[in-house]
Amino acid sequence: MRPVVVLLLLIAVVTAQQHAAFQAKFEKLVTTFLSPNTDKAIDVVAQDMLTQKPIGDLLQHLTEQIIGLVPQSKLESAIGMLTTFQSCLESAGSSLEQAMTAIGNAFQAKLAPVYKKVMTKVKKMRKNKKEDKAILNQAFKIATNGLTKKVVQGVINLCMAKSSKVEFECSVPALKMIMQTAQYNMVYDAKRG
Repeated sequence: MRPVVVLLLLIAVVTAQQHAAFQAKFEKLVTTFLSPNTDKAIDVVAQDMLTQKPIGDLLQHLTEQIIGLVPQSKLESAIGMLTTFQSCLESAGSSLEQAMTAIGNAFQAKLAPVYKKVMTKVKKMRKNKKEDKAILNQAFKIATNGLTKKVVQGVINLCMAKSSKVEFECSVPALKMIMQTAQYNMVYDAKRG
């Protein structure tokens, strides 16, 4: 019995380490805006991966949960940012819904290859009756390796390609508030997508 308990504790520690490594990389390359709730957002994604949700469903679920994941201390500024973003888009003849659809489609397109690798591993491990913690350990390894500046820039570029210059320029203040934009080329160029 003791070896089983030790093994389970070891798996829990390794999974926690993989989760922490992914979170650290995510916060470095993408955003710290959700901090201290980033781990909760990652857990939402992790549970959806375990149930093998298609990437579109996972992104929809995360979108539905996002307001609850914004820390209370940042909620007022987040709502103000969304209001300003929406007003700017409407002045440009667009809408928040159109922008969010373009952003969601860009995420889905650019993250699909990594997500496919994760799902292939999850399905194989499920078939071999592996425990959730072991599955998440492997999923976080793949996700951590797949999260690169190139992928993040690819999402930004695809958003540019699917937006007019005015629409993209409306998004820049919001992106600067929630993203680590200093690491990326944020100058509009529709051809980069």
